[in-house]
Amino acid sequence: MPRETPAAAVAKLQKFAMKYPDAASTPSCNNIAVKSGGKAFVYLGERDDSYNVRLKLSSSLDQAGKLAAKQPDVYEVSNIGWVLVKCDSGTALPAGLLDSWIDESFHLLAPKKLVQAWGGSASGKTAKKTPKKKAAKAAKKKATKKKATKKVGREKESNPQEVGDEKAVSATVVVEAISPLQKSAQSAFQKLSGKR
Repeated sequence: MPRETPAAAVAKLQKFAMKYPDAASTPSCNNIAVKSGGKAFVYLGERDDSYNVRLKLSSSLDQAGKLAAKQPDVYEVSNIGWVLVKCDSGTALPAGLLDSWIDESFHLLAPKKLVQAWGGSASGKTAKKTPKKKAAKAAKKKATKKKATKKVGREKESNPQEVGDEKAVSATVVVEAISPLQKSAQSAFQKLSGKR
């Protein structure tokens, strides 16, 4: 049985990748980049008698590493998760391997809203914040603002000559809001404003 040509293999993989939401193929150097929501998740290249596929993996990275150890002329794995698969007319890949890897790469690189629209979770990406986490973050931010406001109020009471000096008050708020690690900057500001 004759093996498929590189052009046919690339066309088949491109067709598979185009099934994802908002998918589009664009030229990228000498390759085809398949993107979803403007984010490329697989690169397909074709040469005279070979083709290559570049994609990003996370959960299948160990599998790709084992394959690369056995067949380094076919598989290359980078230290940041990108995998290059080089196939010539004599290369036999495990059935369904590239399809499952393209799916994983889509889930890693496509925008979260498109991954969720597809019905999957963005594996490898940070999960969306739960309502509890959002509420906790909002409460913390509100408490920080309240603290800065109280401090400004106390400063106005303790320094009546600065009540009308909006620049000094707003600068104190900015210094306090930036970071507690900048206490030295705050004390320097207070020394300067006290010398007026």
